[in-house]
Amino acid sequence: MHVINYGSVEELEDIIVKAKKSLEIYAKKFKFESEILVETGEPAKEILSKAVERNATAIVLGKTGRSFIRELLMGSVATTVLKESKISTLVVPFK
Repeated sequence: MHVINYGSVEELEDIIVKAKKSLEIYAKKFKFESEILVETGEPAKEILSKAVERNATAIVLGKTGRSFIRELLMGSVATTVLKESKISTLVVPFK
């Protein structure tokens, strides 16, 4: 799942197409069954709501390495999902 929270309508259409292609590549590379979703909105809220809607048993997130200060001031999607999820959540470092 990829959640987009920026851009004009025209930009969003292009970003959605690119995001779907990227997710398809990862799904094939790691050879796991998946459903490819691209949503717009606030990322943490969308991830949590889609997980509940689909009765997910786990959430796996990639986390980029932002600085401690930036993380403290802005927060992160992974941190929010970890704090608010009632579903088991795994955060994996992503480069």
